[in-house]
This record gives sequence, C-alpha cells and structure tokens, in this order.
Amino acid sequence: MNVLRISTRIYPGKSGPAKQAYLLSKFLSKNKNFKNKIINIACNPYDYPVNEKIINRNFKIYYLPLKAPGINAGTLKLIKFFFQFFILALVKSFIIIKKENINIIHSHSPAPSGFIAYIIKLFFKIPYVYTIHGVEKIINIIHILDFKLTIKSSDKTLVVSRTLKKHLEKQLKLKNLKWFPNGVNIKNYFHVKNDNE
Repeated sequence: MNVLRISTRIYPGKSGPAKQAYLLSKFLSKNKNFKNKIINIACNPYDYPVNEKIINRNFKIYYLPLKAPGINAGTLKLIKFFFQFFILALVKSFIIIKKENINIIHSHSPAPSGFIAYIIKLFFKIPYVYTIHGVEKIINIIHILDFKLTIKSSDKTLVVSRTLKKHLEKQLKLKNLKWFPNGVNIKNYFHVKNDNE
C-alpha cells in the first residue's frame, strides 16, 4: 500500500500535526509488515529552499515553496496561504498519485488538506482518512465547510482527543469520528531540536 499524507506542516515544525505526520510516516516506513511507500506533502519548515527529502527508502517528503503562517497571523495572510497551499498541494498530489501509485490519502487538519483529499477522492476514487487536531476558529466558515464536507466524505475521520470528538458531534452534528489519541501529555509538551530527542 502506498500512502500520500497531506499536512500543512511537518517536523521539524513545532506543531502537533507536524510531529504526528512525521512520526506516523516514519513508523510505517520502518514497519516490517508494511513494505510500501509513505509520501508526504507539506510546507517547507526550513529557512532555506528544499524540494524534497528522503528519510529512508520507504519515506519521502515533498516540500512546497511555502512557509506555514503561525496561528496568530492576520486573516488576509491566512486566506492567501489557504489558497496557495490548496493549489500547490493539489497539483503536487495529482503528480504524485500518477507517479507513485497511491492507494490511500491521509490528510491532517487544518482545512486545505481535507479539501484536497476530498477532491482526490472525487477524481481518482482513492479513499482517505482525515485527522482533526483541533478546532481553529481563525476563519470559522472555512472550518465549518471543511468539517461538514470532508468528514462526510472521508472513509474514516480521526480526532486526537475525546473532548474534541464530543465537541464536533454536539456542535456540528458530525458522525464518522474515531478517537485516535495523540499520545502527548500536553503538560510535558516541549519542542525537540533533532530526531534523537
């Protein structure tokens, strides 16, 4: 099975989705029972240009020529990023799907990733899993559309906390949600500087 993972951020980015996307990919790529490719698309987390990085023979990251904005970025900057990421990641996804024979998509919130997985499913009939890491209320209408559209169409939707699952079920009447714990004690959370940490 070949997996395409779409996330706006990836390690060494400091966010939870960045670390989870990286660690899940690394684990699957080294799993002896899983002998296929894990391909990631994410924004470039480095201070220098890089197009791709091969982590091991089964795990590759394609970087988009974008920096993901921080959560406190202004609304216009976030909207601009949303459309840039959407277009660049969608085009890159189409190329990778043809080149790498992708069987499943795993996208991570925030919003552009879920929309991309939804469109891929429409065009290529490839199933997708969507992981929701939180409820960002930056551009509320985008997130509501994202949740309503992508969760309804996803083959499985994962949420990283029970509280988030209850909130989405109650506030947005969403179904098809499965709790998949992050495994992170947020009281002890800190950023690591390298892979060994």
